[in-house]
Amino acid sequence: MRKGFALLMLVAVSLVGASYRNLEKEARDLAKKGMYQRAVELYKRAVNDKDIPRKEKFELLLEIADISLDKLNQPDSALHYVLEAKSLFSDKFSRMDEVYYRLGVIYEALGRYVDAAKSYEKVATRYRNSKYYEDALDGVERCFKKNFKEYVAVVDGEPITKLEFDEQIEKLPPFARKRYETPEGKKELLNILIERKLMVKEAEAKKLYLKSSVRKQLEDARARILQRALYDEEVKKNVKVSEDEVKKYYKEHRDEFKVPGKATVRRIVVKDKKLAEEILKKIRSGAPFDSLAMKYSITPEAKKGGLLNGITSRARPKELATWAFKLKPGEVSDVIPLSDGNYMILKVEKIEPPRYKTLEEVKLLIMNRLKRQKERELWEKFKKELYRRHEVKILIDTTGVNEKKKG
Repeated sequence: MRKGFALLMLVAVSLVGASYRNLEKEARDLAKKGMYQRAVELYKRAVNDKDIPRKEKFELLLEIADISLDKLNQPDSALHYVLEAKSLFSDKFSRMDEVYYRLGVIYEALGRYVDAAKSYEKVATRYRNSKYYEDALDGVERCFKKNFKEYVAVVDGEPITKLEFDEQIEKLPPFARKRYETPEGKKELLNILIERKLMVKEAEAKKLYLKSSVRKQLEDARARILQRALYDEEVKKNVKVSEDEVKKYYKEHRDEFKVPGKATVRRIVVKDKKLAEEILKKIRSGAPFDSLAMKYSITPEAKKGGLLNGITSRARPKELATWAFKLKPGEVSDVIPLSDGNYMILKVEKIEPPRYKTLEEVKLLIMNRLKRQKERELWEKFKKELYRRHEVKILIDTTGVNEKKKG
């Protein structure tokens, strides 16, 4: 009899537990499908189940708050549920940093910048190991600018502080900044900032964010921003390149950093072989090469005394590249027939032999190259993991599409 009663009680407990768990599952499914209002209603029913454990209730209250703020644009409701979650545990609870950070975000959305700054400050001072630590510091600075009492304008009670105004000027590229540092330019920039606020307020008052075309653009922009943020969070923050990896890459790819030899030369090019031989006699007799180049040569660098810098083995015409590295510095060639029918006399001024760039010269290049490679690999791995964790159904015949492309 006792065994039967115990079994009956166990079944009863599991059924009670299943009620809020089923509601939670159904709510999550609705949220994934974009049915946020209905999802919130089910979450609320789950939260009110008297048998729900405190930690699960805490989790669901934060879910409701996030949907209210992010999807339903209801910061007041979001604040209510975060505060309810906060009341369940003391500040020593392992996830209380999430609560205070959310409070900062919500207070900021409500324009309560002092309260927002205090919440962000708690995360930054009490929970230094929090994943929100850096964001909380940014939040403190952002709210400080909003609380800064030196205003340049106030639009419907919402201030534009002098710090924010100066920051806008700093963001401008140097060529444009000069214009807005004048009194007339500052007035123009302030009008731009005021008009932007007025237009946003008017668009919100007309509820233009409900228009399907606007919602699509907002959703696209949101998706791009969140994808970038996800990349930074999951990939960029986790990719590091060590000194040993840089040295290893340099050693294994040293040929990539080979600098070809370079020659500095002077040349004289003329159309007539006899004239070229006469010029060469003058050079051999001590006449200045550069003066003769300026007087006789038909090439563009003649006005510079025939001077050519940075000649490599790939220079054209090929006779130039060949003889530039055959002669020694100070040596003058014989008359050289060119493939285009002209004649050249060459004097080598300086030779820079081939060399390898040092590790210090290419360290940053290698580090960035390895970083990009690691980021690509980690991003691909992360995307595959997303496919594994989420239910994905492909409803078109991709095989057929691929075959069509190949044809």
